[in-house]
Amino acid sequence: MKKFNNLVHSHQYKIPLAIGLIGIGAGLFSVLLHQIVETISEFIGTTQAFTLKTYIFASLFGLLSYFLTKKVFHDTSGSGIPQVKLALAAYKGRMPKRMPLGKFTTSILTLCTGLSLGKEGPLVTISASWGHLVSHYFKFNRQLTKVMVSSGATAGLAAAFNTPIAAVVFTIEEILGELNTKYLGPIIVTAVLASVTSYKLLGNKSAFIPLQYKFHIEWHLFLYLALGLAMSIAGLILVKSILYCKKIRTTYFQNHEYIFIFIAISLAGLFSQYAPHILGDGADTINQLLAGRGENILFPIFLLFMIKIFLTSTSYSTGLSGGLFMPVLFIGAVGGTLFGLLLQKMGVAKIELGVFAVLGMTSLLVCVIRAPFTAFIMLFEMTKDYELILPLMISSIGAYWISNLLIKESVYELVAEYEGVHLPTSSDKECLNEMIVEECMVKDVLCLDSRDTMKDVIEKVIESDFGGFPVLENNKLIGVVNACEVKNKFKNDPNSKVRDAAKYSVISIYPDQSLLVALDKMKRFEIGRLPVVSRFNDRQLLGLITPEDIVNYLGLSKTEAPN
Repeated sequence: MKKFNNLVHSHQYKIPLAIGLIGIGAGLFSVLLHQIVETISEFIGTTQAFTLKTYIFASLFGLLSYFLTKKVFHDTSGSGIPQVKLALAAYKGRMPKRMPLGKFTTSILTLCTGLSLGKEGPLVTISASWGHLVSHYFKFNRQLTKVMVSSGATAGLAAAFNTPIAAVVFTIEEILGELNTKYLGPIIVTAVLASVTSYKLLGNKSAFIPLQYKFHIEWHLFLYLALGLAMSIAGLILVKSILYCKKIRTTYFQNHEYIFIFIAISLAGLFSQYAPHILGDGADTINQLLAGRGENILFPIFLLFMIKIFLTSTSYSTGLSGGLFMPVLFIGAVGGTLFGLLLQKMGVAKIELGVFAVLGMTSLLVCVIRAPFTAFIMLFEMTKDYELILPLMISSIGAYWISNLLIKESVYELVAEYEGVHLPTSSDKECLNEMIVEECMVKDVLCLDSRDTMKDVIEKVIESDFGGFPVLENNKLIGVVNACEVKNKFKNDPNSKVRDAAKYSVISIYPDQSLLVALDKMKRFEIGRLPVVSRFNDRQLLGLITPEDIVNYLGLSKTEAPN
């Protein structure tokens, strides 16, 4: 923490400027992407039933996006969120410098085709890479670069949905996988700046209409849990469909991927003849369902539900630049409405279809991206209906638990695994976070008395495998001494006291702290052992812990885990 504070102090004038550039830049990217895609889509007709002209333009745009992704702007395929997670975990926040331009260009081309993709994922990537570009310009250290990239990702989602709180939660829950306080300030500020910029330039255009439903029937909570179960199954179907379509593309179209893109666009054009509102992200249809004004006949709603799952799977499997957020929310809204209609047909009274639409959106989003807090906070922020906060929490947590039984990983992790990339997950750190020092520390520690001479202790030091020893005085820890120092002192002055060679600045650890904290302290202070002391008396030595103890304990725990 001291190193980080010094680093921040050395950049005290650059950091606020960088945060401002990232936040405002993310807002501008969001506005430009929204306006350009909307204008071009209306011009070529990909917001309505395809004509021959629309099909030709959509195909050209799709092929051009594919060409740029493969030949010019590498790593711009898909939503881009896995690339951001990988950059933070494996590359210290470094991203390609051409990423903002490349992702922006390929996203425009893809989103204008009418494929069932959203702009939110690409905006996260564009803004994160913009954060890296700003950091590179200011010559920030890798630690600050990671902060700026995380802040950019947050700003991108905040600008896309105008939901700064949910964007911060998403970054903590999905991008970073942990709450790191040194990231919190910058990501909050950039989220606010991006939201304000987008709000001012686009006007008060929320993604979804405000809702004013009342939660007044307590036993409906059981129905919301049942909806979570249904959406868990729908989420499993969607994720498996995406993976299956990915497998078809790599198996049968490995060297002819442009044909697969033709097929995906052709399918979108074909189904647009039946229901034009399945094209793109479908925000207008979602708003109709949230207001309870959607189709109220079971079969058409069920057909729309299945078509959207199919088109989202084929669209995302093309590898073109586009996200999953809005298509998933569309499917969830339709699925929730379908569930509510079924309850109405079964004679359940006072079923409000709009409530089940918004809960379906939340539940399915949880099942697909595995971020329950992000899901219900985002839907709460977008709909601005406090009455729904309890149903949102119940349905999202229920969906998370149930979907975890069906499939462990999020869609991003599964797709990345299929493509041979292993994304960092929260479980990576759970082992070290959950295990504490007391479980693997050595309690029988060889200690040296401060009043002994070097010739009194030299034999113990030589025979011991330890490289350092706690120094006690009246059974209280006063310092540590290195084995080499003891040997050198013995050669020079065998009668010198142990206290003369001891270091009195002791870096210690408490028995209830995690192994991750222990390893961090050893790395940060470049020491090979830590005295374990009591929280009630930091002079009371309880044991000693070394990296070898941790490694040996983890190996033992792994072999004993099945028992």
